[in-house]
Amino acid sequence: VRYHRHWDLAATAESIGKDPDYTAGCLVGIDRLNKLYIIDIIRVRKSPGDVEKVISDAAHSDRDKYGTVSISLEEEKASAGKHVASYYIRHVLLGFIVKGQPLWGDKVARARPVASQSEANNIVVVEAHWNFIFFDELGSFPNGAHKDQVDALSGAFHDLVSPSPSLNIDISKIETTENDYILPEW
Repeated sequence: VRYHRHWDLAATAESIGKDPDYTAGCLVGIDRLNKLYIIDIIRVRKSPGDVEKVISDAAHSDRDKYGTVSISLEEEKASAGKHVASYYIRHVLLGFIVKGQPLWGDKVARARPVASQSEANNIVVVEAHWNFIFFDELGSFPNGAHKDQVDALSGAFHDLVSPSPSLNIDISKIETTENDYILPEW
């Protein structure tokens, strides 16, 4: 089984009279027969710092339970999205397999490929405490108040089934100085 968790990011804490978006992370797996498993959903309304902790904790927990779990983060258009993804890759998720996932199409277009799998009865959802809210959001998509879990599922499925590029290190992007080869004295 290969595993992947995708994060749809938001960063507004819950408050009285407000209905902000959620940060949602969907963990999916796919087996050798291409059966898709929705294993876990995390859905929170928290401040940016608290969201970082939730995502970091999930990455560690996923690795402890499942071994190698790749991770992607939605990368909103414009430079801010690239900065957020870069920050998470370099600081919050250092040591994990992580990439930013640029948004393409609208939410409905991004959900269609995983909807096709559902229509083909090719998805298994692990029974868990988050099922009711997840199915409620799926059932009201795309007209419901929130679409965060659907976005997380769509992103996870997209990355899990997309061909993985080979790992190439672009040395032109590695910063060097004259003294890079000198190790510090410990």
